[in-house]
Amino acid sequence: MNCTIPHRYIASITCTNTNSHLVKEARLSFPSGHASFSAFTMVYFVIYLQVRYKFKTPRLVLPFLQFMCLMMAIYTSFTRIADYKHHWSDVLSGFLLGTIVAILIALSISDLFQHQTKH
Repeated sequence: MNCTIPHRYIASITCTNTNSHLVKEARLSFPSGHASFSAFTMVYFVIYLQVRYKFKTPRLVLPFLQFMCLMMAIYTSFTRIADYKHHWSDVLSGFLLGTIVAILIALSISDLFQHQTKH
């Protein structure tokens, strides 16, 4: 393959690697598991904090904690791209998948939004 020609689209590539483990790992890129898991845990935690955080603290403590949680998930996603483990589309898809699943679980499966009764 001649890669010295700039701006040339390569339509097909034949894999010549004989290591089946490496070939299998290369195919496991979509969607990013790290991005989806970090997005799921942090988005669910942000929702949990919003619903259950009842402490008397200054007004910006809760938004700051939620912002830091989301930044950790975004940082994890960006490191997957920066470390050349995933393409941006794999990470974006994983992040969106984790976010959607966290919202659906918070709204439908968990009991976060049910009114608590006093005994």
